[in-house]
Amino acid sequence: MSDERQDEPETLVLSTKVEEEFVSPLTAIRGALEILRDFDDLTEEERRRFVTSALDECLRLEAGIDGLAVSVYAAGREQNGEPAPAESVEGPAGRLRFLKDLDIADLDLSGIVFENSASVAAFFEVIHRIVDETGRRWFFIADHRDCQVWPEAWVAFAHHAKKMTVNYGLGSLRYEGGEATGGPYPTRDEALAQVAQMRTKRKH
Repeated sequence: MSDERQDEPETLVLSTKVEEEFVSPLTAIRGALEILRDFDDLTEEERRRFVTSALDECLRLEAGIDGLAVSVYAAGREQNGEPAPAESVEGPAGRLRFLKDLDIADLDLSGIVFENSASVAAFFEVIHRIVDETGRRWFFIADHRDCQVWPEAWVAFAHHAKKMTVNYGLGSLRYEGGEATGGPYPTRDEALAQVAQMRTKRKH
């Protein structure tokens, strides 16, 4: 009996955490979406308010998922006796270079571990700013060799990749490093060759 009482506070804290970080945002998002679906006579201001509310709750939910991911993976590493990883995202600016004569922005994602949406945002906010300052559009090629995107980070990663392509891209290709690995474009040379073909088509 005493063991059960001892577990109660921890269980209560977990239950409260789940409700605050997951159940409440999901409930608010569903409520906003149902109103947008069921009421066609909403004013533009009302519609915008419900959309903004849903997006704010999405951010809250995303933060909860990030926190859960960190806890779960940290616990897994501790259980397996693994050391905590070094900083996953370092020096984004040093991972981007421009081949101006070829209209190419070459992005090195090799070896990066994107653990959550926060790590994705920290990296790509720098990349977005640098590309935006060039004032032009580019063919993006990206080295994905040994790049890891954890499930909790995939939505943010896909969003930022799409944003880059829409806002600044003439095209986007990924490759897997030196040797053929079964990726979309196994080598950098193959990616460059494909870009050359794309540039030729655009000129015609």
